[in-house]
Amino acid sequence: VIDQATLGIGDQHVHSWVDRAPDGRTLAVSATAASPLLIMDANDLSIIRRIDVGDWKAGTRVTHSAHGKYLLLEAIEYLEYSPRGKQERRFAVLDPVTGALLVPDVQAYAAQITADERKLVFVGKDGVRVKDIATGSERNISGLTRMATALALSPDGQRIALAYDPTIEDLERIPSIRNDKKVIKAALKIGQVVHVHELTTGAFQFTVSELFDRVFRLRYSPDGDELWIHAKPASHKSANPDATLSYVDVADPSTGAMRRASFPSHALYEPTFCANSANTRFAIGSQKGWRLEVHLYDRTTGSMAGRFILDERLFSKLKEKGEKWSDQRVGFALLPDEERMLMTMGSRLIEWTYAP
Repeated sequence: VIDQATLGIGDQHVHSWVDRAPDGRTLAVSATAASPLLIMDANDLSIIRRIDVGDWKAGTRVTHSAHGKYLLLEAIEYLEYSPRGKQERRFAVLDPVTGALLVPDVQAYAAQITADERKLVFVGKDGVRVKDIATGSERNISGLTRMATALALSPDGQRIALAYDPTIEDLERIPSIRNDKKVIKAALKIGQVVHVHELTTGAFQFTVSELFDRVFRLRYSPDGDELWIHAKPASHKSANPDATLSYVDVADPSTGAMRRASFPSHALYEPTFCANSANTRFAIGSQKGWRLEVHLYDRTTGSMAGRFILDERLFSKLKEKGEKWSDQRVGFALLPDEERMLMTMGSRLIEWTYAP
């Protein structure tokens, strides 16, 4: 456990997220309320820079752009799961060198910086819009005026994946349910579909070949070889669904065919999930009762390679006045040496050497 005094920060500084830069040299660690965002050395975990980003209440998810030129900040909600999917929230684009918020406030369901790091693509009730980071000008993408609740941009900058509430036409493209009127009727009320389009023109390419529950996040793997779909089950998955269960399923990014990999989570909040740059390890946050957990998978074998349980025992000797370990969220990043993981828990940072 890395004590906050060692880092030179007070016990009111509660970490909310951590993300590793694409070059593997630095980490961005965000915080709740008005505490500064930290830029840390990814090897020795020392603080390089502190950036005042304003008050974000419950904190931010922080994500590096493709080459690390910018950071995308996404407001974390106190209650991230709603019966009808994500609510609109604040996004901002930060220059980590100057500390300037180049795009200070965009309200959207989801957003991502383009591969060329020039634009912010975001989706709201009026569909997909593109904002030029340098000039602030905005425009719609032709053909993408339909409301979506999640998006992902492919690493090559060619495609955009979007999660929609389905139409009958959408459901007829899914072979497993196209002839099942009962499932189609239920899906129109509670299911979602994922479409992939050309980014520049908005032209439709294909529908992912599965009906999903409420989709909360879409992401492409670092190498672009997979499309990750994080969803939470609704009643059509089971007669007695597990209320805490969510999952990340994997689709082929070129065809939309589903692959066999699936990673479950029981986190009460939308969990962190990430992979190393080679996509040979995948980590996802989970929970058992009140105990927070991180599960690490070996992609070559498909098996769980490690499991870290964060509970009171880890902090049994650290319960001094003002300790802020009970935030009940865990963020993490795989470090570039392929042996360690840095995790956030309240006002503490935890370094886990998971490699044998």
